Amino acid sequence: MPVRISGNVQGALSPGVSSPIDLKLMNSTSHTVKLHRIRVKITTLTAPSSDAAHPCTRLDFQIRQMPHLTLRIRGGRTVDLSRLGVPTEKWPSFGMRNRPVNQDGCMGAHLTLGYKALGAWHR
Repeated sequence: MPVRISGNVQGALSPGVSSPIDLKLMNSTSHTVKLHRIRVKITTLTAPSSDAAHPCTRLDFQIRQMPHLTLRIRGGRTVDLSRLGVPTEKWPSFGMRNRPVNQDGCMGAHLTLGYKALGAWHR
């Protein structure tokens, strides 16, 4: 589908804290596209402070997915969730779990998120 999705977490991460992800949706076609579901996942995790005594894995993080919504993106437009009128509480969120282990290995970690959407074209 010719809709590109990118996003930025809207706050700093620490154990027990989640922040909304502001998604940007870019429709490169001339047709309106309806997106019905957007999924977020961790695609890469680099943790330079991680070692055997202080691991940092995907288990240290959590993603809350968006509820099923229909988002309309007009042809040739780039919009974000706020411009589409989606309340912040319905945005996906990304956070760090507060696990009962030392999570110092996650300090300075860099994560890349991937996005996938299901949708339909409309003329």
